[in-house]
Order: sequence, then structure tokens, then C-alpha cells
Amino acid sequence: MPLAGSLETWFSRSIGYPLIVNGNWRRSKSRARFKQFLRTRHEMQSWPLWKQQAHQLERLRELLHHAGIRVPYYRDLFASIRFDPLSVRSLQQLEALPLLTKDIIREQAARLVAEDAEARGSFRNSSGGSTGHPLTFLQDANYRDHTEAAIWTSDRMAGRRTGDRIALLWGSNRDTSLGEGLKGLAYSILRNEWWYNSFDMSEDRMHRYHRSMQHEPPDLLVAYASSAYLFASFLEANHMKPAYPRVSIIPSAEVLRDDMREVIERVFDRPVFNRYGSREVGIIASECESHLGMHVNTADLVVECVGDDVYESPGELAITQLNNYAMPFIRYRIEDMAVLENAPCACGREAPLIRRVLGRTTDTIRTRAGDLIHGEYFTHLFYGVRGIAKFQFVQETLDSYRLTIVPGAGFEPSALDPVKKEILKAVGEGCAFYIERVDDIPPTESGKFLFTVSKVPLPFAAPGERAGDRFAARDRSEARRV
Repeated sequence: MPLAGSLETWFSRSIGYPLIVNGNWRRSKSRARFKQFLRTRHEMQSWPLWKQQAHQLERLRELLHHAGIRVPYYRDLFASIRFDPLSVRSLQQLEALPLLTKDIIREQAARLVAEDAEARGSFRNSSGGSTGHPLTFLQDANYRDHTEAAIWTSDRMAGRRTGDRIALLWGSNRDTSLGEGLKGLAYSILRNEWWYNSFDMSEDRMHRYHRSMQHEPPDLLVAYASSAYLFASFLEANHMKPAYPRVSIIPSAEVLRDDMREVIERVFDRPVFNRYGSREVGIIASECESHLGMHVNTADLVVECVGDDVYESPGELAITQLNNYAMPFIRYRIEDMAVLENAPCACGREAPLIRRVLGRTTDTIRTRAGDLIHGEYFTHLFYGVRGIAKFQFVQETLDSYRLTIVPGAGFEPSALDPVKKEILKAVGEGCAFYIERVDDIPPTESGKFLFTVSKVPLPFAAPGERAGDRFAARDRSEARRV
């Protein structure tokens, strides 16, 4: 390890991490919560399943009680179906409640907010939505601290040690902005986390990313699944052998196909630890060293899989987030499908396993200038844009693009002006760009909606290869809590 890298690791481990956990920048109440959450998660990994479920049930009753008193939507719902949160004695009783869909969240947004949300330190967050439906919601300080602790715990399952250097090949403007400016530099040094923008992955930029990581090798590489695959494919096509990461790779934010995993592991010669999560509910499941699937985050969630035989074929996921009291998500239909693993994990952890997730799909856009833009870049442009019920961005050729939208309540054409400006800046001002308004955007024959589609092949991808995953949707009838 270069001397600079050794000093950064020492500084982060000895000074940065203690400041993060104990520092004055975190209010004393939040600091105590965060430290407790870390301890609880560490202990829970050795708990038997019955004890984890008892913990979930206790937290669930508290959340349901709060929702029934403080959240107008749930107060009325519980009264209409005569549901008493205090009578809940098992996780199975959740099935008495209807699923919470994205449409309900949009229609009932104000009534889903707790009456004491402001006092809980609530803040606004957004998701592009796994099926191209923008979604805005509130989360609170308690959720933030739980989620940060969950990320640390998930990273440790992949071999992260305190102070390790982390490279993030990531694309969220809100996240990558953490590494910008003097404040961002201080943040990166304290945490020893270094950001590489996956929304701008031209071949020239990937050369620079490679040189940077060769010079200062990260211990872990955390990346969008398709970005890790794209980067690995580029390195292999150019006969470049990375000496990084030293420990492992964590693909996240998207479906990791088996063929993508094989390429990533072959090129980097390091183990892959898959991770599944979302903006709406945080870390859902993380892969351990046994690589038999991803362990459900039972400290934060109750996860249901609805299907005929969810150990053999995909079932639809419904997730209850136990820590966000500002805007509770109870039996949230995340619009992803998954297959569960019935066998116990060899690692000894008893948290249930998700064998694989089938869901969010993305295409990489290749521009005339040779830039490769992660498909989620276009999804993120719609964060906070009002009046858009649904959208799909399609690249027809190197010089032709189409944005199809389904207008929603309060739609104003002018709201698309900054979106159009950013799209043309990304793909090239001289390109043909069309906006089409329609009544609906249907899914593909496989049942999956693609919010970003490219009909232009990548320069080093197999003919006809796409970044998306396909699955056949089926009717589901049986729920299994994991």
C-alpha cells in the first residue's frame, strides 16, 4: 500500500471513525442511537431466528401503534377494518392489512405523514422508482441513523474493517455530491470513502478511474451492479489487470445477473458480495461469506414474499420498514420479485436468505461522443419533478432519443424544460430529442417495465446484450415472511 494510502487508513481508523461515532457534529441523542444500533446489529447476527422474529414483532407493534394514532391514513384504515395494533401477537397478522402501493403513496401523500413528523427531524427523499414512477416521501432522523448503521453492518459482512479505503462507483447526485468541494474532501478523508461518478463513464474517464485506483487501491469497491459490470468489461476488453480492490466488491442498487457476476469476479479476482436495498426502505438484504444468497436485514424490516412456491419460483416482495415513523411504509409493494432460499446458511447466521432478486432494470446509454451514461442518470433527473405519473427514456440511435411521459395531476409542460436541458447536455446538443405524451406506458412481454432503454449496443458487449434482467410475472397467492 502506498504511504499516502496507509496514512489515510490510519487517520480514518484512529480519528475519522471515532469522530463519526462520537463527534460533536452528531447530536448527542443521535450519537447514542447510532452506537446502540451498531451494537444491536452485531449481536443480532448470532441470534437464533426465533429471537430475531421476537425483536421484529416488538418493533412492529410499536410502529403499528404509532401509525394508528399519529398517521391519518392508517388511523382511518385500521378503524375501517377494525384492526387493533395492540392485539398483534405474530408477524402473520400483518396479512390483515392491504399492500401499500406507489399509487396510494402518491394519492395519499399528505395523509401518510405522521402528525409529529416535524418533531422527529423529518426530511424529504425521492426515488426514481423501479418501474419508472417517480416517488417522493419523508424519512426521519431515527431512520437515518438506523440506515447508516445497517450500511456499516452490511459492509462488514463483505470484509470491511474500520478505516478501510472504499471506492464508490456510484451515480446519485445527492450521494456523489458528498465528495465535492472542501467539505466533501473532509468527508471523504474522515470516512476514507472516495467517489467515482458512474453517470459519466466514457472510455477516457474509465481509464482515469483505473489509474486512480491502481495508484491508491481501495479495499472495497461499492458500485451499481451494471457499473461494476461495465467497468470490468472495459478493463478486460483493454487487457488491463486491476490490482484493486484488495478485499471485495459490493454490487448494489440493481439486479446482479449471474453472467455479470462471473465477469466481475473474473476481472477483479475478488469475491462479490451482492446487496439489495432501496431509497424507500434502506438496506433490505446482504450477502455473506458463504455466498448462498442475501441475508434479510431483520433489524430494520419485515419482508414478505408472496407466491405459490417462493423457494422455486419468484414471488412479489412486500416490505415493512420498522424505523421510519415520519411516514411509515407498512407492507410496501416495492415492485420487485425474488426467490427465497430454504436451506440454512453455512455461515451460521439464521436471518432468512433471499436467493436472488429479479427487478429493477437499466440500460447504459452510449453517446455519439463515446460517453457511456448509466441509465439511472435519466431516472434521477425526475427526482422531485411534479406532475409526472410515469416515464420512459429511449435511445433509438446514437443521435436520436425519445422521452415518453404519462402526465399526472398538476402537470405543467414547463416542468420538463430543465430535464430536457440536462438530457441534451448529457447526450449532445445536436441530437434529435422528442417528448411524447401518452395515456400509459405498457410493460414488456416479460412483464417488466423498463424505464431506460437503449437500442444501441455497447462497444464491448456481446451482440444483443442488454443491462436489464427479464422475468415472467405470475399470479401470487401465498405470503411468506422473511
